Amino acid sequence: MRQFAFWALMGLTVCSAPAWAQSDYSQPTAHAILIAEDEVVVSSQMSGRIINLPFDEGQHFKKGQVLAGFSCEILQAEEAVAVATVEGAKAELKNAQNLDKLNAAGALDLVLAETSVQRARAELEVARSRKRLCQIIAPYDGVVLSQDVRQFESVDASAPMMRIGRDAPLRVSIVAPAAWLTWLDRKTGLKFQLAGQAPAVEGKIDRIGASVDAASQTVKVEGILQGKDIKGLVPGQSGLVTFDSPAGQSQ
Repeated sequence: MRQFAFWALMGLTVCSAPAWAQSDYSQPTAHAILIAEDEVVVSSQMSGRIINLPFDEGQHFKKGQVLAGFSCEILQAEEAVAVATVEGAKAELKNAQNLDKLNAAGALDLVLAETSVQRARAELEVARSRKRLCQIIAPYDGVVLSQDVRQFESVDASAPMMRIGRDAPLRVSIVAPAAWLTWLDRKTGLKFQLAGQAPAVEGKIDRIGASVDAASQTVKVEGILQGKDIKGLVPGQSGLVTFDSPAGQSQ
């Protein structure tokens, strides 16, 4: 019984250990997770069936390319109707203008014809705006991190479709003790070591949280990897970050 209590106490001690350590006096170390720059979840802007999904997970795309396309026969037909309505309204306006020159039409007829053209053009713009929802366009050069849908699948409006990230150097996300703020700044160098692999990748801190979590007394910190040995690293992987803290500073 005493032996069980001893090991239970040891397990509690290990589980309650903080998520950071100090490899030596001048180089504190913390756990870190790799994240992508401008990582966002792309959602469907309409309900419909996906007919075009050109990029798979891990593939890169350019700004302006189509990330997903929907079956939009109805919206295309609505646009065609709106175009025809504009042409008809313009013909009626032209006829009203000709009659006005011959004093064969009243001023009200001319105003109504002009208003019909304006209304028809507005309806055409609405139809074209709705049609633009048929495609999801890449907002920047990036990479598909994950996909939640497949081609020919039907989805609802606002349904998550994929997660994308900007084509940029990888970032590291760290939760650091607030006490490190006495020396940590946006120029602090770091080295990221992927668990069980070498070599370490160099980088630097460029974002520090504006507030400290009152319960844990920690602060969120992000850095950007600048080293050359980043081949094989992808968002979601974890490892250790070693900081280059100023010599003589107390951690």
